[in-house]
Amino acid sequence: VTLNPVTGEVVWRWNAISSGITNYRITITSATTVFRNVFTNEYRYSLAQNIIDNGGNIPLTAIPYNIVAVDALNQVSTTAVTGTATFTVPANVGGVTTTLNTLTGEAVWRWTALSNVTGYRLTIDGTARDVFTNEYRYSLAQNRAEHSGSIDTSLAWSLVAYNAVNQVSATATTGTATFTAPATPAGLTVNFDNPDCVFSWTLGADVTGYRLSIDDVVRDLGLVNRFPYTLGQNASEH
Repeated sequence: VTLNPVTGEVVWRWNAISSGITNYRITITSATTVFRNVFTNEYRYSLAQNIIDNGGNIPLTAIPYNIVAVDALNQVSTTAVTGTATFTVPANVGGVTTTLNTLTGEAVWRWTALSNVTGYRLTIDGTARDVFTNEYRYSLAQNRAEHSGSIDTSLAWSLVAYNAVNQVSATATTGTATFTAPATPAGLTVNFDNPDCVFSWTLGADVTGYRLSIDDVVRDLGLVNRFPYTLGQNASEH
């Protein structure tokens, strides 16, 4: 018996009987007991057929069967070949790394690829998504869309592998991806250059910009390290 967890197909093969029989009969016990006549020494059982035989909802992951030979008088072997074809649960996902880009807001998950799986299911802050490679990129736009317009800077996540018959890893790999807040701006100086007041500071790494508040008036400056506050601005804001 060969089971393919990627496609969900099960294949039975056996030694052919050279004479005295007309066919073989395989019985599969699912939501109903299904008999199928087979005229070669191989039978392929598809995922779609598995789902149909199991009531049309979910596939059976452990499939009891028996196989007999049948002659022209419909007599069958005195002893059936019996067993249970059982799919193996996918392994737990390992080697997970998360890379956070504070300049773009993108979070990237990477992990060690597993064999014999159909895909992976990555859940971020309660939202699950199916991934078919061993990498997933989570954009700032997705972050905002999945948090009602806000941006979550601490992303709780879990990751499992799954196969074609909907089995998942026994234990989810979990963690929290947290963006690091920018360091306090360093080297701040304020110089009076009549009639202006000039603020300057040292540019930091991994920041998108600076926000300067003067007497409760907030302005986003972008990635600069100098701001001249003019006499005109002072007058208009007060």
